[in-house]
Amino acid sequence: MKLRLIAAILAPLWLANCATVVEGTDQNVLINSDPAGASCKLKRDGGEVGGVAATPASVRISKSKDPIAVTCRKEGYLDTTGHLASGFQGMTFGNVLLGGFIGVAIDAGSGAMHEYPESIVVYLTPESFPSAEERDAYFDKRIATLQEEAEAAKKEIVRTCGEESGENKGCKSQQAKVDKQRDLQIQALESQRSNAKVSG
Repeated sequence: MKLRLIAAILAPLWLANCATVVEGTDQNVLINSDPAGASCKLKRDGGEVGGVAATPASVRISKSKDPIAVTCRKEGYLDTTGHLASGFQGMTFGNVLLGGFIGVAIDAGSGAMHEYPESIVVYLTPESFPSAEERDAYFDKRIATLQEEAEAAKKEIVRTCGEESGENKGCKSQQAKVDKQRDLQIQALESQRSNAKVSG
């Protein structure tokens, strides 16, 4: 009886480490830029966590719940910042079922329960354009791409929530966040458009 009791107490602690052992607390992220050949720095909470001398290149970073700002620069282009948002790994939910709240607490502390996207593309804006038409074509294409990506993200949220619960409060909240980020980025692009130099 004692052995069963000890096993019942220790099992959650052992299972809690599953994500940490299997997934680890570090990961590789591929940094791309358009155009390629940019140098990039990665910062989290104001501190530098990595960088690449020329894109495309991979960098190894520690996992965390906090987003990472990826700032890239290249001669002839404006410095541009993209963001890596952290998400929860599937094994975390397994910990809730198998390891209990202790498992979640341990993984949250180690960072193993969080994961960044495997890659990011930072689009660099030219410092100047040959004509107003080329400037507008560039920004129109960027905004269209952004809107397509936002719609794809919202569809993925509905798929993850399930068809029946796609309209529930949690899903709507996540979709609203996507809309907000899309609108903020479009505002930033329109600001860049209005300040862009036209050499022709």
